[in-house]
Amino acid sequence: MENYHGKQSDIVYLVTNTKLMEEHNKEFVFTDGHAIMALSEFYKDLEDLARVDWSVMESKYWFDDADHPDRKRRRQAEFLVHQQVELSLFLGIGVYNQRMKETVNKILKEYHIEMNVLIRPQFYY
Repeated sequence: MENYHGKQSDIVYLVTNTKLMEEHNKEFVFTDGHAIMALSEFYKDLEDLARVDWSVMESKYWFDDADHPDRKRRRQAEFLVHQQVELSLFLGIGVYNQRMKETVNKILKEYHIEMNVLIRPQFYY
């Protein structure tokens, strides 16, 4: 998000799951680290999800340090879907706070879209 100048609290997360992508024949790849980094590997088989460092994905602090020099790259693993994901394949939306929840709910109502919007500050760092 090199050119993003807003606040983290303005970012919304559209939530789905890997099984839905597979069941709906979506073309996808995922990485074991930030996709731009040469060290990161790309995978297409969901069996390879075990190659993602889930302990770092679930940790609150994931900055690099002397004992963990590659933690930041691993924490930025990505799941990328080719072209588009239909709205019906999203399970909900995660937002940082009540203000953003109200904003998103207003937009959804304007477009007659029903979707759960949940406050999930743990999605943010």
